[in-house]
Amino acid sequence: MILDHHLAQQIVDRTMAIIGNNINVINQAGTIIASGDKTRIGQLHDGALLALKRNDSVEVTTDATQSLQGSKHGINLLLKNSGQVIGVVGITGEPDTIRSYAELVKLTAEMIIEQALLTEKLQWDRRHKEDFISAWIHNDQSKEKLENEASLLGIDLTLPRLTLIVKLTKPNQPTNHNIRQVVELLEKHDDSHLIAILSRDEVLVLKRWQKKPVNTIDSQESLINQLVANFERNGIVNIKVSLGKSFDSSNDMNLSFLSAKQVMAFGERHFPEQKVYIFNNFKTVMLLSPLSGSWQEQQLLTTYNKLVEYDHSGQLINTLHALFVHYGNMQTCADSLSIHRNTLRYRLNKIEDLTDISVHHFSGLVELYLASQLSKLK
Repeated sequence: MILDHHLAQQIVDRTMAIIGNNINVINQAGTIIASGDKTRIGQLHDGALLALKRNDSVEVTTDATQSLQGSKHGINLLLKNSGQVIGVVGITGEPDTIRSYAELVKLTAEMIIEQALLTEKLQWDRRHKEDFISAWIHNDQSKEKLENEASLLGIDLTLPRLTLIVKLTKPNQPTNHNIRQVVELLEKHDDSHLIAILSRDEVLVLKRWQKKPVNTIDSQESLINQLVANFERNGIVNIKVSLGKSFDSSNDMNLSFLSAKQVMAFGERHFPEQKVYIFNNFKTVMLLSPLSGSWQEQQLLTTYNKLVEYDHSGQLINTLHALFVHYGNMQTCADSLSIHRNTLRYRLNKIEDLTDISVHHFSGLVELYLASQLSKLK
């Protein structure tokens, strides 16, 4: 390790706040790189050079300063990290006076260095992990390389995970929270999360998930609602969460990520009042989205749009949607609309006249249902 000025100045500032004496930090070349006396920075320190040469502490008395360049009376102690000498810390003062706490200053300085190295390592690990997650969700690496990286990072690719996108709706505005605070809360909530910041207002979360054979959709929704509630308990209310489709294979993480993005975009557009958007709740329209802009979509929408254009009151559209909900059952559909079955038959005949599609046939009902779902993508 090589001491830099920034870290050396931290040592000076923090130790001088405790003892009051001037502190110098000297690098392995014997040059002062940080000091309470700014005029001494850049000077050669013979006392430190002597300590480095002897590989031991050196005390400099007032009389000895006459023969040592750049030195004042004090004690110079070696700074070590992992057994390696990385510099010298010098405490100005009469050795007899400062000897009792000189070793404490040295230990404090070495603790500051260790803390800085640990922080740097954690930041590097986080960046490395984020780079890995980015490559994973964008299919930027081969399977073999991905597995090797995962092994180095201690990530088990075989574990089932839910793909979430957490979005701040008003990032960096006064009184609102930023994305880094969101990440910190997510890490605090569950340290098994794999997290990557996507933008200044979005963060990706790959959450470990215990699959359940029954009520999977309900349990996923409950889990996401708990996550949102945790944000709100901590004052983060300007938040939205989307959940993508889960896949069995880690090779499909890209698809899961894309589905989470699509769900977020669709939910924000059509249900802006909601905070949670789940793929399975919009499954049909999400699966139809690849048809957007195709000739197949145009064919399906042409007849449906005729109905929309004619139906200014929305009565026929509402009737058709009720028929979808009741799987084409005439009686239950009429009951849900509180109308007579003959009234329902009249409306359905009108729909058939406008679209030239019979809702009394399963294929016709499916065609109109698909068209209604595709219209939501517009």
